[in-house]
Amino acid sequence: MVIRGNLASKITLAIVVIAMTFSPLTVLADNHIEELELQDLLPQYNNFEWTYHGSVEYGHDMQISSMMINEMSTNYAIEGSVHDMSGGESDMDYSLNLDYSVRSDVIIQTKSEEVMLDSEYDEIELIRTPLKEGTSWSQEVENSEGATTLESRITDVENTDEGWIFKVRYEDINSDYYEERKIQEGVGAISFEKLMFFEEDSYPMGYSLYEAASGVELDIDFSDVSGDEWYVDHVAKLVTLALIEGYPDGTFRPDGQITVAEFIKVAVESLSYYQEGTSSVWFEPYVSKALELGLIEEGEFEDYNRPITRQEMTKIIIKATGEEPQSGQLSFADSSEVEAEFAPYIYTAVELGIIKGYPSDNTFRPDRTSTRAEASKLFVILVEELINMEPFTAEEALILEVEFENRLYH
Repeated sequence: MVIRGNLASKITLAIVVIAMTFSPLTVLADNHIEELELQDLLPQYNNFEWTYHGSVEYGHDMQISSMMINEMSTNYAIEGSVHDMSGGESDMDYSLNLDYSVRSDVIIQTKSEEVMLDSEYDEIELIRTPLKEGTSWSQEVENSEGATTLESRITDVENTDEGWIFKVRYEDINSDYYEERKIQEGVGAISFEKLMFFEEDSYPMGYSLYEAASGVELDIDFSDVSGDEWYVDHVAKLVTLALIEGYPDGTFRPDGQITVAEFIKVAVESLSYYQEGTSSVWFEPYVSKALELGLIEEGEFEDYNRPITRQEMTKIIIKATGEEPQSGQLSFADSSEVEAEFAPYIYTAVELGIIKGYPSDNTFRPDRTSTRAEASKLFVILVEELINMEPFTAEEALILEVEFENRLYH
């Protein structure tokens, strides 16, 4: 089963970044607009593909070819091509190359193309902070006819089930020319329009996202997983990264409980460790590595084959992120049921936005065991936390690329 909208089956980027949430085991902080950052407006994972359809059968496809994080910005290198409506008879160059530079206060688009229906300017500021209606700025731009100034403004902000959508309008102060984009959280531009001129006439032209062909491919094939369950994207990401797998009978068993050993194995592999050699007990190398990394303590678990509890999982995840546990007052309805040794880790996880209580009754349910589907979302969060913990240099990013490629083909 191939599912559009997520990870592709081959990672060739300098760095993998995964955006994710966490639901039954608790979800990331609510999607408040105040918490949005510019980088949240673009895909947070590699190999994302966009397909656009527009006026007079116009269309183009493009894909993230590499993504690099450094101390100053996140840069997306994008390659693609415009649909050749001539049937191959034209000798025009239909290729396109874009670069999105996401800085602390602005996203800059730089492009190189010959026939793409997009901005009149090879470099333009797509959006600026603060991300709210009314934000405005002036920008100097240049095309083949010279330089001009665009008065730019976020004219509308809409909260949808798919995320926040920002409408941005750019007006040339020296002519009637304008551009207008809708930029959706986690996707980027979902529509574009500009004013075209022909002789003495002018008319709007543009394109919009063809959602069915856009996104990323998640390739999973389990007999007990269809494609509309809440956990599919998260499981598929981990399967693609070889961090979790199904059973020999072709099932994933999403509602099955995850054991202490299974949880430790995936936590250790999330830190790019893989078993070397053989062992009479399959999980012993992972337990040894978890002890070495300080994820668990000697004698902490007597039975590695029993289901792991939510408070135990939280402690391991916080240790894996390297965050120091902080003391504080838990506000769950059942906070008194949390054992003292786990309280600082749970408090830290709440402060980081990794977990929160069940919305129905604001309980944490510390002794409740977790399913494989629920644990999958937590591991996706762990990967995100590890990658976003600190900026990467180019050298570190290349090392990470090799690690993830090894993981894919392990």
